[in-house]
Amino acid sequence: MSYQQTDVHVNKPLTDYAIRFLQDDANFIADKVAPKVNSIKLADKYYTYDRAPWRQSDDLRKAGTQSNKGVTANLSTAAFLIEKYSLHDVVPDDVMDEADSPIEPQQDTVADLVEQLMINKEIRCKDEFFVTSSVQNYTSLATASQWGYTSTTTPIDDFDTGNFAIQKEIGKESNQATIGNEVYKVLKNHEDILDRIKYTQKGIITADIIAACMDIDSLLIGKGIYMTTGEGITSESMSYIWGKNMLIQYVSPRPSKKRLTHGSQFVKKGGGASVKSFYDDKADGQYVEPSIYYDFKAVSKLCGYTIFGAVA
Repeated sequence: MSYQQTDVHVNKPLTDYAIRFLQDDANFIADKVAPKVNSIKLADKYYTYDRAPWRQSDDLRKAGTQSNKGVTANLSTAAFLIEKYSLHDVVPDDVMDEADSPIEPQQDTVADLVEQLMINKEIRCKDEFFVTSSVQNYTSLATASQWGYTSTTTPIDDFDTGNFAIQKEIGKESNQATIGNEVYKVLKNHEDILDRIKYTQKGIITADIIAACMDIDSLLIGKGIYMTTGEGITSESMSYIWGKNMLIQYVSPRPSKKRLTHGSQFVKKGGGASVKSFYDDKADGQYVEPSIYYDFKAVSKLCGYTIFGAVA
């Protein structure tokens, strides 16, 4: 954040009120789409197993004979690379000295930089998982089948198709789905949902109610927003980060070694933002630099199914 002295000292300011454009923390869902896995090293490997033991085999052992040799899973490895993401700014002494309450230049600067890091992280998560290469199966809805096209389109049936595809691949039903806010707006007013609950629910349709209709544990709604226009352009334009698709997943409820799951977020130092701060003699101000470490990976694409173009 760039402060000028005239920006932080005004006549008779309201000391308990200031406008800040910080998004709600609940808007950011990356940590739920891909739960964190702590790593000591920035770069390492993890093991993967195939489905060889699922093959039908001859296990009949007759008297006086030796049993047939069973099939075990083939073991392989995949790699991850945790990157460090950082931004910095310098808060001049003159700015901090002249700032009236409730302006806190150093704290406000850190908050703004962390906000940028979180928006970038959310976009990277979306870019990793909302692509065909991150899932085994997917579909793209034609215009007439998109959920907002008519009230007779079938979002629950479309979801079931994805759920059954995952179940066929891994032997487990999906338990989580991720949508953008524009998809949620359509779903909570869709006849397919309203018809399922008209005798049991009253009032506002929530994400939990839609999740129950689809028989999953949670429906994540990406409400994060980013500015699509560059710096210096006066006609600013905003867009939802998560777009108009639906990602259906099986996510391990208790992430641990050897547990099957769709996506993981490999992190170092707990995956939270750490802030470095020191006095910059050349700039006559306080240097602040928040950093965060992570790497998003679709560790088992068999556990995912994407509906592209769920709404127009």
